[in-house]
Amino acid sequence: MDHVRLVDFPGALLHGIDLITTRREGRCFRDIPRAWQRAIENGSLIGLPHRVSSPLPLFGVVHDLSCVAEQFHYLLGAEVSAQAPAAPAGYRALQLPAGRYAVWQTEPPTEAGELTSAIMAGWEGLTAWLPSQQLQRAAGPDFEFYDARFDTAGTLELWLPVEPLLS
Repeated sequence: MDHVRLVDFPGALLHGIDLITTRREGRCFRDIPRAWQRAIENGSLIGLPHRVSSPLPLFGVVHDLSCVAEQFHYLLGAEVSAQAPAAPAGYRALQLPAGRYAVWQTEPPTEAGELTSAIMAGWEGLTAWLPSQQLQRAAGPDFEFYDARFDTAGTLELWLPVEPLLS
């Protein structure tokens, strides 16, 4: 697992577009790419007030997972100043907590349409890697991190909160 590193993340305040989706019948694999496409086409994340940097990085955050309802929230967002006022109308504020994260850098997809497969393989690999390092998933959101490497090579990072494995 040469693509994984451990990072102490200081936390970040995000503003973004929040959607509710589910893994049922693969709906999230349609909903999330469509939401990204709309956000890119209409520039809704570029013009967010109080952004730390623009146009990148961007975050795709899985949060508020309901195992009972088999649904979760996914926020397409950008980091804003910690002193930013409330999120603008139509957007949601979300605090990514400080903590230790296992970070997996994906391989660039070789063909169009393989991004979702690369992301899923990354999450599976990252989760499988944890026990070998005496780690387990910690409470909190996990996220995709899209910076300039994504624009140039299709590479992104998957961030998973971790803690020592309970014995």
